[in-house]
Amino acid sequence: GIDTHIHFICPQQIEDALHSGMTRSEVAAVLPQLLARLNPAGQRTAATQRPATTRAWTEAIESALGPKTRMSQRRASAKRAVELARAGGWNDNRLAFSLFALGRLSIGSDPDLALASFLQAAAIYGADADTGVHGAHVAMQLATFALSAGQPQSALAIVDANTEAVIEAEDTVAALPDLDGARAGLEDVRMTVEASRMTMMTRRSAHDELRR
Repeated sequence: GIDTHIHFICPQQIEDALHSGMTRSEVAAVLPQLLARLNPAGQRTAATQRPATTRAWTEAIESALGPKTRMSQRRASAKRAVELARAGGWNDNRLAFSLFALGRLSIGSDPDLALASFLQAAAIYGADADTGVHGAHVAMQLATFALSAGQPQSALAIVDANTEAVIEAEDTVAALPDLDGARAGLEDVRMTVEASRMTMMTRRSAHDELRR
């Protein structure tokens, strides 16, 4: 066969941006324009630098999650983690996780603080498309609050709104067969979502019967 590709017939007709033999400075001069042409949308996205995670915050989280630590100390550590995240200007998953931990640890002692923490964590996770499955964990807590407040329809709506995120995350991990541990964790979340949904549907039916 004969190669009739245009590069073979008349390479002078092709305007190349990068080619062998270019110096580093020549590549540096051409690369921004090349990337802008290949991905115009990228030029509209401002680059943001994520502040470094401090050791103090990491230690606070480790203390809050420590099973051998007294509950009062765990709550204090979670509050400390929230304070450090806010002081550092971290309006990202680190602040959301701090709030989630504080909410979980405060359910029994301070339900109002727990609910407020879950709501703030849900808002942060909900603003990032990459943290949908994290938001689903928080949503289960919010659904429980709604259910205990006699609002089964609201609880069911919360679960339904977050089910797709769990399924998508599960499908992503399923494409990576070596991550068995991660897949098992997502399966646990999926089962929790389904169990919560069935429970809420049952209780909503009972609630509707009582209203009749």
